[in-house]
Amino acid sequence: MKNTRLFALAIVACLATALAPAASKAQTGGNTINVPSEAEQLARGFAAAYDEIQRTPVFLVYERAGRTAVVSSVRSIRAIGGVLVVVNDKRLTYIVNARDVVCLTDDPPAQ
Repeated sequence: MKNTRLFALAIVACLATALAPAASKAQTGGNTINVPSEAEQLARGFAAAYDEIQRTPVFLVYERAGRTAVVSSVRSIRAIGGVLVVVNDKRLTYIVNARDVVCLTDDPPAQ
């Protein structure tokens, strides 16, 4: 009878040791992988391109609902998610979806 209890105790100890790593893995947080969207990648690309343009003034041409618009004398561009925060020399701020951008240029566009 004593041997049976020892044997049962040994099995319980082995099972507890074997299951402990699985239980601790279940309690830890899972892995999160963030993949930027196409619009976010475009926004980052336009912001990086703006930083590379040396000549001024810089123009941002975008098209929304079939109408083309130009932001002239751009002073800064920041990418936030899939949008661009564009500030011109008059300190006006424009929020532009990166997918709507036609071009970013230092040549005055034809209007």
